[in-house]
Amino acid sequence: MADYVRQPGYGITAGSANTYTVTLSPAPTFAASGYIDGMGVVVKINVANSGASTLNVNGVGASAIVDSKGNALIAGKLRANGIYALRYDGTNFVLLGEAIEGSGSKLDADLLDGKDSTAFATAAQGTKADNALPAASYTASDVLAKLKTVDGSGSGIDADLLDGKDSTAFATATQGTKADAAATQTSFDAHLSDSVTHITTTERTAWNAKQATLSDTDILNKLKNVDGAGSGLDADLLDGYHASSFATAAQGTKADNAMPNTYGAINAVSTTSSLTLAQANKVIYTSNTTAIVLTIPASTSVAFVAGTQITFIQRLVGTVTFAPASGVTLESKDTKRTIDGLYASATLIYLGSNTWSLIGALA
Repeated sequence: MADYVRQPGYGITAGSANTYTVTLSPAPTFAASGYIDGMGVVVKINVANSGASTLNVNGVGASAIVDSKGNALIAGKLRANGIYALRYDGTNFVLLGEAIEGSGSKLDADLLDGKDSTAFATAAQGTKADNALPAASYTASDVLAKLKTVDGSGSGIDADLLDGKDSTAFATATQGTKADAAATQTSFDAHLSDSVTHITTTERTAWNAKQATLSDTDILNKLKNVDGAGSGLDADLLDGYHASSFATAAQGTKADNAMPNTYGAINAVSTTSSLTLAQANKVIYTSNTTAIVLTIPASTSVAFVAGTQITFIQRLVGTVTFAPASGVTLESKDTKRTIDGLYASATLIYLGSNTWSLIGALA
């Protein structure tokens, strides 16, 4: 059993891609010249290969891994975390299970790279694609020119739009027939004088007057009765601009959530106190002659935004020390938290989740 001929050994490879090592336990019995002919080993590959590969078992020496035809492995033949059986043939480690794959094997797999046959074009479709005219040599103008040779009445072409409008924007043939049969102004006038009473002369005069005085303003006022949110009215312009001239709602939300650029404001502090939201993103100079402590509050007390920076400059001799409130973490080099003397500066940066970083000249 120790020669692993009758019973293969198993191990997980180490090393880099293409240069694999494995340690079997118990250690195999080796011939004086190295590996025993017929020795079997099953390995779990730690990293996929990218080309010809070797295997070194228990430090005996690297031997090439070949496929069942004796060829060096191609890239991707060994997958990461894949398990493979190998046999030493006296010269190389042969990858088993290869004899039934490849062209002419008649192996009918259920999947190819995780996809079944419906994910691929058929051979007939491939032939059509080969015979198709490449799009690069057939422009939209070419297509339009070809289409114009077969369009028109009786062509059977069913367009989706006409001048940018679908069929619902037009009257039907039946409605057109009704319009042709509708009373004209002449026949309407004739009806006024026949013996049958249709509408009175006064009513006709009022009707004509209404049509003559229907202004753009009248139409606009009518339109305003049905416009607004939910009306479904899709205008072409808004104050003379297309939609592409405006930011999207998503961009507006980003702008609302953006941290305002308020750098440049300079404030002073001279007494022991707790940081406030008004100090966010500002430069603070201290004007104290005795020691003061500036407390960093928890986010439940003051809602600083992650990324907030506050810079402090010590302008008088009084020392300035920073102290985190309960629940607040303050990170600094060597846990130093005091500004290192007159004219030195330090910056607090809020990292979020009640964690601040203190950088600068510290003592």
